[in-house]
Amino acid sequence: MIQRTLAIIKPDAVERQHVGKIVARIEQEGFRIRAMRSVHLGRREAEGFYAVHRERPFFASLTEFMASGPAVVLVLEAADAIRKWRTLMGATDPAKAEQGTLRKEFAESIERNATHLGRSGDRGARDCVLLRRRRSRLTTVGTGRPPASGDQRAMGRGLIVIGLIIAGVGVLMVLGVPLGRLPGDISVRRGSFSFYFPLTTSIVLSILLTLLFSLFRR
Repeated sequence: MIQRTLAIIKPDAVERQHVGKIVARIEQEGFRIRAMRSVHLGRREAEGFYAVHRERPFFASLTEFMASGPAVVLVLEAADAIRKWRTLMGATDPAKAEQGTLRKEFAESIERNATHLGRSGDRGARDCVLLRRRRSRLTTVGTGRPPASGDQRAMGRGLIVIGLIIAGVGVLMVLGVPLGRLPGDISVRRGSFSFYFPLTTSIVLSILLTLLFSLFRR
């Protein structure tokens, strides 16, 4: 029976640049990757995702680890996909995992064990909903080029803010609010008609705001 399962490449494997190797192994084992999502869970979201383990002694360290960096979530499809993915991952403890499994090859410890098996049934559906709430990079296989990265989106938002501020300053100056004028600003007066456009002011303000935005992003 063809099944789909949620699989996760954990932050430790992402940090150590094993994502490509793990994805290659997944495809070699006959899985079809229906979607991939890069997520960076916050602490509260990690706690919600692992709520079933809330009373366990490892809950705090587990959720801290899962919120420590980006992870990659995949939707895998194959015949008997859940059992097949569990077998490919190997035992939770990499020391006990069989040779050839992902955890034997890529895991560091019981907690930093490279991969995770998404739950099935209602819990699995809730996992999917939780992860979809994240603003993240989502690539559905076969849909073409991937969307912009997080840095590109942040830069885009910053430029929009800069543009809005410049436009607001321009409107205020056109209305005669004394914000200061620089040489090069365009001013036309003919009888009762007057027009003013803060060209130089806008350029200077744009440069200053861009520099400030770059400093705050570091």
